[in-house]
Amino acid sequence: DRFNQNALPLLRSQDDGFHAPSDLDAWLGGLYARCTLASLTNCNTLRMYNYCVVRGFKSTVMSRLQEIFIGMFLWAFSYFVLVLFNWSALFSCRKACSDLSVIASDQDSGFLYLAFVYSFLLVLAAMVGAAGIEPVLEAIALGCDVALANKEALVAAGSIVMPAAARAGVRIIPVDSEHNALFQCLKASTAMDEVRRVVLTASGGPFRMRSRSEMARATVDDALAHPTWRMGPKVTIDSASLMNKALELIEAHWLFGLGAERIDAIIHPQSIVHGFVEYLDGSVLAQLSPPDMRTPIQQAMCDPQRFDGPSRKLDFTALRSLDFEPVDPERFPAITLAHHVISAGGSAGAVLNAANEIAVRAFLDRRIGFLDIAEVVRATLDACHPCPVASLADVRSADAAARAHAESLTRLPTPTRTHA
Repeated sequence: DRFNQNALPLLRSQDDGFHAPSDLDAWLGGLYARCTLASLTNCNTLRMYNYCVVRGFKSTVMSRLQEIFIGMFLWAFSYFVLVLFNWSALFSCRKACSDLSVIASDQDSGFLYLAFVYSFLLVLAAMVGAAGIEPVLEAIALGCDVALANKEALVAAGSIVMPAAARAGVRIIPVDSEHNALFQCLKASTAMDEVRRVVLTASGGPFRMRSRSEMARATVDDALAHPTWRMGPKVTIDSASLMNKALELIEAHWLFGLGAERIDAIIHPQSIVHGFVEYLDGSVLAQLSPPDMRTPIQQAMCDPQRFDGPSRKLDFTALRSLDFEPVDPERFPAITLAHHVISAGGSAGAVLNAANEIAVRAFLDRRIGFLDIAEVVRATLDACHPCPVASLADVRSADAAARAHAESLTRLPTPTRTHA
């Protein structure tokens, strides 16, 4: 059994000396275990299960989503190994974490070492950005199922990752709440040709009720004021522009093998329904849960089994309404761009992802306006024609070309022609 079932619900009085930091106490709910693997990048400070502090990573703060991933690891597995991708931090981490096994190496060989030595059956891939693509492929090559939370692995390299998983006979289990919802609803089907379409929901972000002219004047602070989710700045801006939903549509295409005409998005401000699957007979299955990432993380890690867990539960007595609205393509052109990318295939996904990263950074740096983000992405897609993707080298080449073109656009005074 890949999980230590004895680490499932235990009373706090049974604690053997390990104790979660106060900010994780509320949702660990008395569960404890040690973790088999934490593959961590871009963290400067990590609050560990026994209060030890790890320093020496690249950025200044650990995101809330990373905290959740670490907490779920601690909950699910039986012992802890920490792998660093920053050699300078090795000594201080070993000193601070004397009870842990700490190694350091480059990303590829470090991950490969751990997967080989500990014979993982499941790898939770939560690495940030394009750096997560190669470890996912390494996990697949070693026969590990992958619980996937890294968007770039499919958006940029889906034509490599999914065939590799099929050849290796491993499962790709989505962790994003929307894809995980579809994953659960699709268990009712015997074949994908029974499915008419799938629909992902979007909260609508802070500009759901704003006009296009208001969005053109939006500040960085306006765009970061998300009404539902607490996320890092890049993901929050993506949510405001619905580019996150565009990326998720492309992911859904690769995960479930559906064409652009069978994948859509709809605005759902309550963020209770995370996805719909419509079948040929007219039946529609939906997955509902409170907006809490602990639910899809636990589902992906425990699939096909289910256990009581720390996430919030849906209170039907307090549920008064569920609202749905179509996406306005004039205000949110990202969805149209996603359908174009799915139809174009090849390197188009890598181009969109790279151009969006550059455009979002330019907006956060106040070099372009909010509506310029989609225009930079559109112009980059027009300039960088899709090419076949057969290797990681093809992905990297498309990524580099798109970044260079997007950078040239964000250096111009006004990337867009008009916001009227």
